[in-house]
Amino acid sequence: MKITEFGNLEIIHSPLSFNISERLSDYLDTLKEYYLLKNGKMSKNFQILPIEKLKLLFQIDSKFLETHLTENEINASERFRNEKRKLEYFAGVIAAKECYIKQSSGIISYLDIEIQKDEKGKPFYYSNKDNQTIPINLSISHSHEFSVAIMSKNQVGIDLEIIESRSPSFYKEVFTESERELILENNKLGTIYWTAKEAFSKTIGEGFHVNFRDVELKFDEKKRKFSLITKKDQSDFHKRFKKLRLKSEFTEKYVLSYCEIQFLDYLD
Repeated sequence: MKITEFGNLEIIHSPLSFNISERLSDYLDTLKEYYLLKNGKMSKNFQILPIEKLKLLFQIDSKFLETHLTENEINASERFRNEKRKLEYFAGVIAAKECYIKQSSGIISYLDIEIQKDEKGKPFYYSNKDNQTIPINLSISHSHEFSVAIMSKNQVGIDLEIIESRSPSFYKEVFTESERELILENNKLGTIYWTAKEAFSKTIGEGFHVNFRDVELKFDEKKRKFSLITKKDQSDFHKRFKKLRLKSEFTEKYVLSYCEIQFLDYLD
């Protein structure tokens, strides 16, 4: 018998056979996916938050929002007309804050830090105590049941996607011919490669003008990490990497990929 903690709830897993409702079945599936993603070999600076858990907390505590999000963050949510998108946004912001609080050596509240976005939409940390940007890089992603966040002193990007089929035209747009030959019609492998490219793209930002087909990935499933090849006209770009880490974790339903790059001209 094994007990898995899920927020303030505990579910006891036992080998008993019994009929369960569809709602409970969905909850147990979410719990399993959450546990596998949270306890994979991801960076220690990673946080995942189930969106349904956040929805439940809103219902239980009417003051939850104002104790976890600043006025600016709450106001920023008004641009979302869809309730699910608003919940994803809240979950992403709180996951990002929990990343920072978890790694902080001091006592920090949720309202001491604020998640803002630059002119290109990239999220960053802002200290309400010191009234200045915090020099830590941040990336956030959402997919269906979860929001995820990761932070690093290096450039970082994260992407979470549900495993599903994608059109041949989409594959042709983002993957090289060699990558398409490897992926074929394997939905899981296609999602692994897509999330890795998306995480890589978030990490390097828009300043390098590199499209998805300028880089070619090769996945080592045993180590769950990628090697990267750049085209000849992008060789100088590859030489700027002092350190590159591109890894994927996957479950039955999801793929989670993150990329961390330390550039040669990046100062620690």
